[in-house]
Amino acid sequence: MAHSHGPTCIPPANPLLCAMCNEEGARCSGCLEVRYCSRSCQRSDWPVHKLVCKAFSEFSDASRPSIHHKRALVFAEDKDLPCFAWLHVQPREDNNEITSDDLEGKVPVPQLEPYLGTVEEFLSEGGTEREESTNPVLRRKIGHGITVAGRQRTNQIDSLPGSHRANKSLLAVDKELPEIWSGNVVAYGFMEDTERIQDLDLMDFRHVVDIIRHIYDHVRREYSGKIDGSTVTGAFIPCAAEEKLGCRVFEILPVSAAQCDAQSEVASPIMTRIGIPLVFRRLPLETRWRDRKLGLPRELIGWNPTLRPFDPTIPLCDRRHGVGSAVVVRKDGKPLCQTHVAAFVDYARNKVASYCHDNHETARGVLDSCTKEDFMVWYDGWKLQASCMDVDVPSPYDVEPDADQDLASATALAGME
Repeated sequence: MAHSHGPTCIPPANPLLCAMCNEEGARCSGCLEVRYCSRSCQRSDWPVHKLVCKAFSEFSDASRPSIHHKRALVFAEDKDLPCFAWLHVQPREDNNEITSDDLEGKVPVPQLEPYLGTVEEFLSEGGTEREESTNPVLRRKIGHGITVAGRQRTNQIDSLPGSHRANKSLLAVDKELPEIWSGNVVAYGFMEDTERIQDLDLMDFRHVVDIIRHIYDHVRREYSGKIDGSTVTGAFIPCAAEEKLGCRVFEILPVSAAQCDAQSEVASPIMTRIGIPLVFRRLPLETRWRDRKLGLPRELIGWNPTLRPFDPTIPLCDRRHGVGSAVVVRKDGKPLCQTHVAAFVDYARNKVASYCHDNHETARGVLDSCTKEDFMVWYDGWKLQASCMDVDVPSPYDVEPDADQDLASATALAGME
């Protein structure tokens, strides 16, 4: 289940920026490597930074074994902590038979076999390489490329605890990360213009953690969105942190038709009252923003302001409700579109706003005022002002079912005859 990002301009690399946000920072007085804009950002990074800070001193330039060794990061399966390592780099021999462009298409070549096994073993066991030149959390250029290589276990992400040997050094970063990796994970740097391997440092360790978390979140979303059988057209609604990280407010995507018959995990009595009941499914909170401020109060990091107005009977900022991103479908299986989702959200907000600003209104009174007729009148006026939306779509009450849903319904009826 891929959630694309809105069009944002990625600024050029700036080595003066904080490791945790996009403000300028000063070098840490301890390690003299990582930059922080404030003590707050430094404290936020400390649980991750401390894992390798002390050991980094053993990998100074003076301790480099040769000019053919570059500083890399290894998340070893059997080690308690991630660590730096001297990665041997040598030119590729032209007469070698290359079995993978992904692994040996660069000159010179990092010698990964001590950590990942032979190329053949690596590829046959789910080995992948991910190259990044942009920090996916901060959405800014790093200044060089970083490759993360390891074996992914995407088909076993929800397997029972103990069903595989967990990577202990990844476990030190986040308890969830070993779910998708088997064996060691290695990260190394390269220059984008020449593809020459280059050293990684403590600032890069933060980038690597962000990249690995981003990979985990992506795989987790893909796995949780796996669809067996028929689909309907639903929408992804990001929480406040996801919006800050660039996710579109409403992303239309295929969803399993089985969700239409499930119990909604977010109450939406307003939608039931207007005759278009919705079914929401919450998604696991993302790992990539768990220690980031993102310009939001900490208690609101996972809050989903878009979901809250659908139920006026609970407080707007009650952390027990509306937390996290969600996928939504119509209970009747008819397709959602961005215009309709935006209209539903704005209608609910409008109703809740009247409740908040009018002391004579009660939550029950708000619900009583929500009817199909009331929504239709409001919707006609809303379309005149919604200049950024496709207002030529039919009314939500006139939408035809998805073809896939029609086929599933016909099959179900045939089975009942």
